[in-house]
Amino acid sequence: MFNTLRDYKKIVVYIVVIAFIAGSGLMGYGALFTDQGGETPEYDEQAQNFIATVNGEGIGYREFSNFVNQQVQQVRMQQQELSSAQYTELRYNVLNHLIESRLRLQEAMDIGLIPDVGEEDIDQYIEEHILEAEDMTEEELKSLIQQQHDIDMEQFREILKGDLEQQNLVEQRQAMIKEGVEVTEEELEEEFETRYGDEETEQEFADVKDELQQDLLGRKEDEALREWMEDLKEDAELEIRDTELRGMYKLNEGNYQEAIVSLSEAKSSTPSAGIYIHLADVYHRDEQIEEAKNVYQEAVDQDFDSWEIRLNYGQLLTQIEEGEGAIEQLDKAAEMADEDNFMAQYQLYMAYSQAGAEEKAEEKMQQIQQLQMEMQQQMQQPAPETEEDTEQEEIEVEIDQEDLEEEFDQ
Repeated sequence: MFNTLRDYKKIVVYIVVIAFIAGSGLMGYGALFTDQGGETPEYDEQAQNFIATVNGEGIGYREFSNFVNQQVQQVRMQQQELSSAQYTELRYNVLNHLIESRLRLQEAMDIGLIPDVGEEDIDQYIEEHILEAEDMTEEELKSLIQQQHDIDMEQFREILKGDLEQQNLVEQRQAMIKEGVEVTEEELEEEFETRYGDEETEQEFADVKDELQQDLLGRKEDEALREWMEDLKEDAELEIRDTELRGMYKLNEGNYQEAIVSLSEAKSSTPSAGIYIHLADVYHRDEQIEEAKNVYQEAVDQDFDSWEIRLNYGQLLTQIEEGEGAIEQLDKAAEMADEDNFMAQYQLYMAYSQAGAEEKAEEKMQQIQQLQMEMQQQMQQPAPETEEDTEQEEIEVEIDQEDLEEEFDQ
């Protein structure tokens, strides 16, 4: 058996990733493909039932819930379940995406951009992103939207047109921002020196100039878009009505005091393991170590307990060099965690390793290897139909081990 993950060349693991398109997102039609069904976001707005408002424009609870449900379903399709803290993070990421989508669209409309979407664009989207992606015929699509949502194809196309127009506006505005980005000769030379300056074999600048230009331009464009979003957020009038999500938003802004207030309120009204963990994290980041410990101890004392809380409590104690208490909490987490929960076992392995409990870390590594073999066997039944499917499946589940350790370290 191997003693560390660095000796273990590849590890098969499911990573929960929330991947949203850079633009506004196809919000209206997207809700039609969840098991929840329900109305589109425009009906939420008529009902004034908002989870947040962005410059006075509401984000409906149903719109938000549909997006969350879509993401949870993706996780379950990978035969995984979200922990409480992961679910809190997922909800925050969904809300943040919706907020940013609103801000992008509002600014594009404010400067007077006009959408450029024709019937052929709608036809192309339906063909490529719905019929082919969902492996259905047009008749099956018509039947689906009629049975589940009581709308016909014409109404569906109107919903889709509105979404595509919103996306088109945002893409136009982003293109305008990128047009203002340039790469100077001096920047290219500095990038060349950074990459190749220490190499013994001399690399010709002219041979790699185009590659450097493309890479540097892409990074600068991304940075310009990030700065644009930061400016939009800074100037926005934002109200988040869910106290837990408000606390998470303030946490990610670095506003620890307001995050503590909101998460403490959420803990009092609707406590969850995720809220306890994130509240303790805020105190830790704000260098209020005793308060962070008190939050975990409160959860334990009130029997509001979970392997996640014990794990995070143990990791905190490791960082402040209270090793004996850390091992005690990690042992409790190990007793409570499902032995078939791959991510739980991996986190326990990392935590024991960081705490210096090498024998216990080794035991967890053996469990991880066993779970990995079982997951591989499950994935092979049934086998993919084509070689291309097989290659894609391997790409999705094979994660380089250093990347995996960096993910957990963050």
